[in-house]
Amino acid sequence: MDRRVVNFRFKTASPDEASAHLTKRYSRFRIQAADPRAFGFEHTALGDDNFTIERLTFQARATATMDVTPRFVVGHLLGGRWSLTAGQQNLDVRTPVLYPHREVEHTWHDLHLGLVTIAPEEVIEIARLLGAGPRFAFTGNNPIDTESANVWQAAVQHANRDVLSNPEFMANPLVREEARRTLILALLRTFPNNTMDGPRQPDVGAAPASVRRAVQYIEDNAHAVVDIRGIAEASGLSVRGIQAAFRRTFDMSPLTYLRMVRLEAVRKELRALERDDEGTVSSVAHTWGFVHLGRFAAQYRERFGEPPSTTRHR
Repeated sequence: MDRRVVNFRFKTASPDEASAHLTKRYSRFRIQAADPRAFGFEHTALGDDNFTIERLTFQARATATMDVTPRFVVGHLLGGRWSLTAGQQNLDVRTPVLYPHREVEHTWHDLHLGLVTIAPEEVIEIARLLGAGPRFAFTGNNPIDTESANVWQAAVQHANRDVLSNPEFMANPLVREEARRTLILALLRTFPNNTMDGPRQPDVGAAPASVRRAVQYIEDNAHAVVDIRGIAEASGLSVRGIQAAFRRTFDMSPLTYLRMVRLEAVRKELRALERDDEGTVSSVAHTWGFVHLGRFAAQYRERFGEPPSTTRHR
């Protein structure tokens, strides 16, 4: 289904007009300016019905309450002063912050705020593919670590700079869909949620088409010599492009993904061996291109939580 494109700029010096605009955009929003004569507000948004990247600028001091919004909203402080509370909880706005599913109160002074909004339906669908089960939920409001925050920022920058700022791409619903899926995967890898419980396999089905082509090439050729140029050619992207796409989608490089596929193949073969078979860990590892056995054993243990010898003799 082709989604309606969102592309607007709204500007006013009236707190009441700003409140009405934000209420229509999100949910009930009530602004109280310390000095209404000094108040100013500007709001831009790019995206479609399912996701937007937005910039909001508030001049002067004010407070505001915002009712629960059905969309997932992530805020990022770009300038000025801002505090965000939900009941008795003071949210940390020094990093990207996922709005809680409850009424929040803003306090600001000359605020410049970045927002990403995503409709919940596809987030929940992809979360279930990642193992969340029927009751998906976010369990925290800030990134799990600095690296995850960087993954989120990279996904937002890609969507904003490479897709939404390009009129040709903006007009193409398939390109917007891939950008949205990249954002959703980054959202689920960045903010604590119940897809993070236990080990998880990268979800290829939710990946962009170029990444899926690269994954298919890797899996079809894992037994042979594979290099980054071949992966890039199969994907239809440049070497730099496919490396960036894998980072955004899986938070790993294509060659790290290749190593993971080969480790899975080693594990499968070790499990298939009978106790009295002549096959050894080293011979199976060598078959799949692992020459340095000490490094291989460490990578295997990190991936599966046990040494390969344990798998072999189970």
